[in-house]
Amino acid sequence: MPRDQAKIETVKSLLTYAGLALAVLWTLVPVYWIVVTSFKTNAELASSSPTIFPPGIVLDGYRTVIDRGIPRMALNSVIVAAGCTAVSLALAIPGSYGLTRLGLPRRVGTALALLIGFAVIFPAISIVIPMFKLAVKFQAYDQLSTLILLNVPFNAAFALWVLRTVWMDIPRDIEEAALLDGDSRFSAFRRVLLPAMLPSLIAIAVLVFIFTWNEFLFALIFTTSQKAMTLPVGVASQVPQHELSWQIVSAAGTVALIPVVIATVLLQRYLVRGLTFGLAK
Repeated sequence: MPRDQAKIETVKSLLTYAGLALAVLWTLVPVYWIVVTSFKTNAELASSSPTIFPPGIVLDGYRTVIDRGIPRMALNSVIVAAGCTAVSLALAIPGSYGLTRLGLPRRVGTALALLIGFAVIFPAISIVIPMFKLAVKFQAYDQLSTLILLNVPFNAAFALWVLRTVWMDIPRDIEEAALLDGDSRFSAFRRVLLPAMLPSLIAIAVLVFIFTWNEFLFALIFTTSQKAMTLPVGVASQVPQHELSWQIVSAAGTVALIPVVIATVLLQRYLVRGLTFGLAK
């Protein structure tokens, strides 16, 4: 019997690792193919037998996207994503604290949480027309600040919803002990609560940054020039109407991947801790 149990556990482990390996391949192979394609020549791309490893590195695609303003669009994306992340967290942190720590009646807190959850899943397309009219009326069209303001409500609601579960995971005794020691609520938050929730804050900040970085609808409708156009729209604009160059499109897509990959790798430690602490409840 123990031997049969050991065989079953071995099979389970093998199946688990096989599933993980398939998931990794499913995720990384398209990314690898985009990067490799960006370094291939047009002749290699037109070949009937594609090469997994290009014989040489060709940078023509990157030169083209640089000439077409992709670096400026990448900078716009960084500004919009960073601004939206900062404002969303500035609103979500005190909002989530008030929902869980200021003694609201249970029904009121539940109702507010449901409203916030509805805001998270609210379709952005439904507000495009009125927001477009307001942007034109107040001369806020084609502005980075407008993109930030449009993205904040959805991302702030998401951050508040997740931070609410983080606050619920932190024992009240920690804060109450700090208050008994003479700390104010702000001092207790800064000295005791903030270090406890820092991994979750970083994880949420990275997720909000990625959501805003990938946002396409608002950037497409509310921008017309490179002054405010973000990278997703810039990548889509590399696809012409009559002729498609996979080399140029792949180069633009590779540029769009770089900041997100760097942020994820550098903050991986905080992401794992934060996601398992607050989001996994």
